[in-house]
Amino acid sequence: MTWHRRPWHLVDAGLWSGEDGSLRVTWVDGERPARFVLTDPGLLPETLRERVQASVVLAETIELDRRRTARVVVRKDLA
Repeated sequence: MTWHRRPWHLVDAGLWSGEDGSLRVTWVDGERPARFVLTDPGLLPETLRERVQASVVLAETIELDRRRTARVVVRKDLA
């Protein structure tokens, strides 16, 4: 198993698949996504969501022009 020691505020998103027991985590800095296969996930999917949401200070969608938007998210380090 590979361990990733990265703070919660660097997680962009997590995608849980109960079908195959995999958790895919993407990062805000564009680093290659991490994929974990969990035989007993427990509360990890819910905890991931809670911690990532707790790091969000402000989230705004900005209209760049008539057809394009950008999403800006300000996060805090929970440590």
